[in-house]
Amino acid sequence: MKRKRILVVEDDLYVHKFIQQVLSEKEYEITGAADGAAALETLEKETFDLVMLDYMLPKVSGLEVCKKVRSDARTQLLPIILISALGTALEGQKEKLGVSSIIAKPFNISKMLDEVERILGRE
Repeated sequence: MKRKRILVVEDDLYVHKFIQQVLSEKEYEITGAADGAAALETLEKETFDLVMLDYMLPKVSGLEVCKKVRSDARTQLLPIILISALGTALEGQKEKLGVSSIIAKPFNISKMLDEVERILGRE
């Protein structure tokens, strides 16, 4: 069975490595990007089943990445989990932001995994 591919976009190296390790242990194939510009370049070249996207990123913000993903016919249905220190403040804006879910930092790992599995379907 083909492993699900997740693009993790996070500029905090510690958080990025932590998410990558947890998801890799669950047999997901992980690709990383440290900023919004790198995320958009990666999305141009590769296909993913899910994007985990930090809201506050250098170069291109998470909000701008969401807008570009939603405006591209190739990626407009791609699920996005937004990760943010502003999580609770953004919760009511999921539809407006075009994201499947919002996870507040600091986040609970089991809740994060539950959200990923809910969106990608349990194996």
